[in-house]
Parts: sequence; structure tokens; C-alpha cells
Amino acid sequence: MDCRTKGLADILISEFSGVFSVFSVFSPGRNELRLGFTIPKMLHQAMRQNITLITVACGILSCVAISAMASTIPQYEMLEIDTTIPGGLETTREEFPPRRSPLRTMQQVHDFLSNSTTLKSIKLRVTLLGCSSHPDRYNFPFDFPAGSRYSFKLESLQLDGYDFGYQEWNRVQPPSSKLFPSYPHSWSPDGIGNYFWWYMSDLATRYYKWRDLPDDQKHKKNLDQWKDAMDFSHIRELALRDIRGQSVVAIRLPQLLNSLTSLTIRGVHHVREFVLGLPRDSLEHLSWISGCGCRQSHFVLDVVGYHARSLARLELREPESSYHQREVLTAEELASLGDLAPNLQELTIDLNRNGTWPVEELQSVAKHYPRLKRLTIYLELASEQRRQHESSAWPRRSTWLSDEDEDLDNMARPLLNKTTGMEIFELLRRQKVGEELIELKLFAGDWERSHDGPLYTAPWLEHQKAWDTVVVNGNDSVWDEMDFVPRGVIVPVLDEDEEEQLRLLEMDVAHEDWET
Repeated sequence: MDCRTKGLADILISEFSGVFSVFSVFSPGRNELRLGFTIPKMLHQAMRQNITLITVACGILSCVAISAMASTIPQYEMLEIDTTIPGGLETTREEFPPRRSPLRTMQQVHDFLSNSTTLKSIKLRVTLLGCSSHPDRYNFPFDFPAGSRYSFKLESLQLDGYDFGYQEWNRVQPPSSKLFPSYPHSWSPDGIGNYFWWYMSDLATRYYKWRDLPDDQKHKKNLDQWKDAMDFSHIRELALRDIRGQSVVAIRLPQLLNSLTSLTIRGVHHVREFVLGLPRDSLEHLSWISGCGCRQSHFVLDVVGYHARSLARLELREPESSYHQREVLTAEELASLGDLAPNLQELTIDLNRNGTWPVEELQSVAKHYPRLKRLTIYLELASEQRRQHESSAWPRRSTWLSDEDEDLDNMARPLLNKTTGMEIFELLRRQKVGEELIELKLFAGDWERSHDGPLYTAPWLEHQKAWDTVVVNGNDSVWDEMDFVPRGVIVPVLDEDEEEQLRLLEMDVAHEDWET
């Protein structure tokens, strides 16, 4: 090797070392750190063996590419993760266009968590987007059976679609068929082809490696692995939505949440068991939004009574359905609930209307919640006639048009508008016992997250909504605000300003339709 080649080699080797020193910062403790020390040594040996400069240049390009990929991983001093898997969209999506997180797979999130020491909050949604955007998995890929470790002290955890019940041992099981009793049927005769695929894959390798493990270790669920990896005792806020492995969560997770003060559960069964498994009088905020059409009052009094001394904010509701009427708390149940939890300051409930306002229920709220300051009520927007029409039209929805019958009365009565919203507020204020009611929010219609899954036929109710807010300001004067949604929602008794606002909104919608 001549002097020029040797000098160039020294420069290349120094550049390699610099690249890998940067790379090791982003991926400490993993295989990449080991590579950071072995590659330069390999290059010295290569130059001593007179390897051509072309080979060395190819190695440099590979290292630069790897370093560039590593640089996209965020620094581990972040305090919050907010991402949707796949795609990396933030879970709230309040901005347009929504911001994207660099963490777009469950493996990337897990790698980040394994190296973070400062993380305080996780907001994670894992779902199927559209018809074909699948996540890489529905839970974190903890090392099995050795286990993983998260060193941060988490204070807030929001999970949507996470699978706590997944078992790694079940995934590596051999097939069952007549010849091989542990392999499922397939297109090939008696599953032999699939059995051969399993035997030649890493599934068989792991199966034979793990089959002699103790049963309690072998059958660990994903929640058990997470419990081993992280300290849950610092979590103060927990939100669970449409999770998998619900029975496991209800039994094993509450006992770990010694610091929990705020709990939001949506679309999850076993809520009663979960809440009663927490330390008594520990929750200050409880929100349960059911999606099953089941009656809430069966367990409400037990749950609220268990946290009666500490509970200050309570939300009990079910999203409006196009096909059946929600079962709501009666006037007697609302009265019992208020007497049981006298410290409630904020309450969110469902109330139905059928030709008249639910006056008895409103009076129960006014008289039995002495410390209540803020009340939110979700009303139904669709009439009973509309729901019956939706139910009868379901088998033929592909050819049915929602507004084909001009005589159909779509809206529940009385109609929610500026005047009726103020009337409800005045009724509550006149009969309110204890502290003054300073805020009333009235919602009607579809307030759910927009559908972003596979193709489906939307019900008539989707995206149709209205709301009214009445607030008392510091000068004891009352002002209200109302939202008009022009898509099929009737807003009666409009003054001139309201008519102008509605006209402008309709023009904006028409302009958007023209542009698209």
C-alpha cells in the first residue's frame, strides 16, 4: 500500500469512527453500539489486506445511510409521546394539517421507551387506518422470556386499541391437524405445507427453546410483561379506549395504580371491577363512556359510593345511536347519585327528550348537587321516527337515501336552540341548591371521532350535531354561545345576526364542495 492510499485510509477510518460515535448516541445499549466499535477495527484489517478503495467507499455510504436513519429517532429527553400507529399522526389531531410523530411503528415506540429516562406522558392509538394500513402489531414487543425495562416514571397514560392479552407463547405454537394435532387447517392437504413453514421458521426455534420454561413464565400476557418492565405506581391519569384483554386489565392493573386520581374508560367492559379494585376514595375524576348500549345505573351507585369523598368530576354517558334510544339515569337515580357524592363540582350526563324537556331530571340535579358549578348534558338529536326508519332501512342501506321521505320528522323535540338553551339554564338556576351554577353545556347529535377505518356506509346521524353553552361571567351576567351545523340540522327561531351567521356558514360549505 503506497503512502497516498495509506493516508486516505486513515482519513476514511477517522470518518467511520465519527459516524459511529454519533450513531451510538441514538441507540445506546443495542447492537448498534457494539457495531460502533467493531467496524473501525474491521476497516484497519481491510486496509492492511489491501482492499480496494471502492469497497471502502461502499462501506462509507452504508454508514452514512445508517447514521441518517438513526438521526430521525427523537432525543430521549422528550417528556411526551403522542402518536397513532401506523402513520405517526398525533392522537388528538387538533391542528390541520395534523402533526406527525417520528415514532410510526410499535417497535420504534418500544425502542424509544427502552432508552428514555425522562418520559412523563404516553398518548398512543394503535388501529387499522383505511382498508390496508395495518400496524406492525397491537402491543409493545417486550423481550421474551428475559423481559424489558422502562426506566422513566410515567404520570399519564392514554391507550387506544392496545392489546394487553397477547401471549408470545401462543404465537409460536405448532400447527394442529389430523397428522399434527397442534396446527390449523389450510389450503394445503391436511396443513402439511403450513406445518413445514412453521418448522422452518423462527417460530419452531422459539417453541423448542421455550417449551421447558415454568408455566407461569411461559403463559405471561403482554400486561404481565409490561408490569415487569415499568413501575405503574406514579401514574396519576389513565385513559383506556377499546382495549383488548379487558378482563386481564380489570383484575391485574388496578392494584398497581397507587397514585391514580383521574380515570377515563371508553368502550371497555368490567368497569365496575376495575374501579372497585382501586384504593378507596382515590379518584377525583371518573369518566365512563359506554359503547355497548347497556344500562349504567346497575353499577353507578356502587362505583360512585366507593370514591364518594374524593370524587369532584364525574362523566357518565353513551354516544347517541341511530338505531336505539339510550338508557339514561332516572330522576330518582340522579337524586341518589347526588346525595351519595356531595362534593361533585362538575357533572356530565345523558338526558333524553320526547316532546318535552326532562324537567324532573333537571330538578333532581338542581336540588341534590349542592357543590355543582358546571353541568354538561348530551341530548339526542334524532327523533324516534328517525331511529325506526334507520333500523328498518338497515338491510337495504346500500340503495337507501337518508332524505327520501320529505314528511319524515328527523329531529327530537323540543328543538335545541339559543332560546331553549337559556330556558333550561334559568330553570336550573332558580331551583339550584347550594353553590351557584356558572356553566351549562348542551350537546346534541354526533360528537364522536370521525371514522378512519375501512370503507363503510355512514348512518344518517354521522357529523350532524349542535351545541349551546351558557356561562355566567365574573360580573354575574349571563352570555351564551351556539354552534350552527348546516348539514341537515334544523335551527329554528333565528334572529337577524344568527341568520347571517348561518348563511355565511352555508356559503363556506358550498365553496368547499365546489373546490373539491
